[in-house]
Amino acid sequence: MARALGTMTHLKSLYCGMNPAIGAVGCDALAAALPRMTALSSLNLSGLHTGDAGMAALASRLPEAPALTKLCLCYNSIGDVGAKDLCKVLPRCLKLADGDREVHDFARGLDLGENQYSAASALALDAAGGTRIQIIHHYTDSDDD
Repeated sequence: MARALGTMTHLKSLYCGMNPAIGAVGCDALAAALPRMTALSSLNLSGLHTGDAGMAALASRLPEAPALTKLCLCYNSIGDVGAKDLCKVLPRCLKLADGDREVHDFARGLDLGENQYSAASALALDAAGGTRIQIIHHYTDSDDD
């Protein structure tokens, strides 16, 4: 599937959510196709249970997604390691910052709801996105146990 996606240069929206069979390996293959998906503006990868390994693969390619303005990564078991990988690339994900910044209108930005990173990682993500990128959290804080 990822090989075929790389040829779909006119695809604007892709929903792969709630398909845990994709996992980290599938996320790696999808990440490799991202730079060739030049029109893709909305990507929903919620519920794939990619964890930190999948996040590392995806993060490495996010800055190469030329049109991506909306990314949903909720319910992926992303921990502090995956959040750190994402922090490294967020400043280079310029299109995620485009558009309106209405708090209740997730038309643009990054949805990281229901993951497993700590409050410290949430703060680091917010700092990496700065005032440019709207980030939705709702994480499970592992520090509260």
